[in-house]
Amino acid sequence: MGNTRRKAQQLQKKGNTILDGFMQMEETLSAHVEESQKLQAEIKAEVDEKFSLLDQLAAAEEESQTVLQNLKAFLGRS
Repeated sequence: MGNTRRKAQQLQKKGNTILDGFMQMEETLSAHVEESQKLQAEIKAEVDEKFSLLDQLAAAEEESQTVLQNLKAFLGRS
């Protein structure tokens, strides 16, 4: 009976060790996921900013074309 109890305790200790390992892995993985989400948000913000700049550039180009056409028309050139 004592031998069975000792084996049960050893198995429980091994089980607890394995469980602790899994809990540590979960904690580490959760931290990595959180960091990944933060980086993803930063990248999205940067991409959104770049698209905004491209939109501004396109608008400025369109405005420049309009000014050029108006200037040509004013000067009598086509």
